[in-house]
Amino acid sequence: MHRKQFKRRPGVYPETFAQMEAVLAEREGRKEKSGRPAVLRVAEQLLLTLEFWRGYRAFAHPGDDWGVREATVHCRVERVEPALIASEQFRLPRKRALREALTV
Repeated sequence: MHRKQFKRRPGVYPETFAQMEAVLAEREGRKEKSGRPAVLRVAEQLLLTLEFWRGYRAFAHPGDDWGVREATVHCRVERVEPALIASEQFRLPRKRALREALTV
């Protein structure tokens, strides 16, 4: 799939998606207790989360699209978001930086 076509679905380019997936895969590798296997693979969890953020629909809608329960969608979003934030690789510029860019 062409990179611009890919960006239309999750809202990020394939390169960024791959970086995010690597962060999540690393987090999964650090888990000490395996527990019950996840219903969705890491890439699917990330794609589900990005689609949820892009549309801000109710958890039931992506659940229907992906064939999982609403609670599963909620759990995946609640796990992916802190992992990406903790990595500090995917931060938006602060307000000050945006203001300074506009005044230049």
